[in-house]
Amino acid sequence: MTELIGTKSATLLQQTFSALQEDAEFTAILGKRDLSLLFVQYDPESVVFVSAEGVSFTVDDRVPTLRFELSGDTLHQLLTGRLSLPRAAAARLLNVKGPVARLRELGEVLPRVGAKYGELAARQAA
Repeated sequence: MTELIGTKSATLLQQTFSALQEDAEFTAILGKRDLSLLFVQYDPESVVFVSAEGVSFTVDDRVPTLRFELSGDTLHQLLTGRLSLPRAAAARLLNVKGPVARLRELGEVLPRVGAKYGELAARQAA
């Protein structure tokens, strides 16, 4: 297993997904869609695996529905709504692995992640 390298950005990402695991609607969406996501972030390095069963900050043998490889800056822009997923992919700022058709299911997931991320970032800034 590869442990998450701790940084402020990675910590905010951890806090975001940990808080969302307490959101019954969020976990229900993941469960109903049988959706699991793996975010592999570089600069700074971090890993987040999220599914209806929980969140993990390590790499293991689980195969996610969708795997995203991106920089911390790109992830921040996606979660704050400054960059759309299609635009990030077209600009090659994001590498997505998995069934492309499943990307549409993120329409219910990413806004919740972005809202929680924004809320926690604002708290940290205050």
